[in-house]
Amino acid sequence: MTCIAIEFFTVWQAKKFDHPSRIFHYYCGKRLGTFFDFFSIPFVFLSFSVMISGAGAVFQEYYGLSKYIGGIGLAVAVGIRVALPRASLCCRDWICPRRPPTGSCPVCPTSVSACSGWPLP
Repeated sequence: MTCIAIEFFTVWQAKKFDHPSRIFHYYCGKRLGTFFDFFSIPFVFLSFSVMISGAGAVFQEYYGLSKYIGGIGLAVAVGIRVALPRASLCCRDWICPRRPPTGSCPVCPTSVSACSGWPLP
């Protein structure tokens, strides 16, 4: 999965697509790419729903609290994270906070990083 994500980021940076979902058209053609474009939206939503229910189950099973506390807690945590500035999403900032002065990082090299072009703090 990581290899696919790195490949997507590399091609997306090289091709400079006008819309992020054009990556599906690049790899799968117009028809199948359009299907994956529409399929990805409910897939991400349903995946998030499963994570919320999993958080609720953890709170209920392990902590003996209401399952709603876990689900609402995760939803609030994600909402706060989404509200933060986009530049703080850069993996180099939280994986390698003490990166070398050259700006390179052994975990997220600049050539395959989704952070290229984002202003770093």
